[in-house]
Amino acid sequence: MKITSLVVDILKLGLTGLVFLLMYMGYRLLHQEQLKEKPDQELLKKASLFVWQSIAVACLVAATELAGQISNRYFIEKPEACMKEISALNLVSQHPSQSIDTLRSAIRNTWLVCGKPGGSND
Repeated sequence: MKITSLVVDILKLGLTGLVFLLMYMGYRLLHQEQLKEKPDQELLKKASLFVWQSIAVACLVAATELAGQISNRYFIEKPEACMKEISALNLVSQHPSQSIDTLRSAIRNTWLVCGKPGGSND
């Protein structure tokens, strides 16, 4: 397999692949310079900075992915369950023979499914 096709395959992963390639290139640059009998200290500093920048970008990518997954769960999956629970609460509240305890229980269930304002489910 040619190196160019390997790089293209890695870049097909998107930003994650790009970050991986940047980190790998920084690692290779540091490794090759350290193998020299007299490594260039300035190049080592710059390569080290490049690796740390790549790590920072990797953390940003991971945080973005995590935030996307959390927002998808909260803003896509949660409203469907919440709407079902609100509909059930509406039915319970309209039934004339319901006691205060039954209504409190139904409200508590809706509160647990839909969550408190601000997204906290404590």
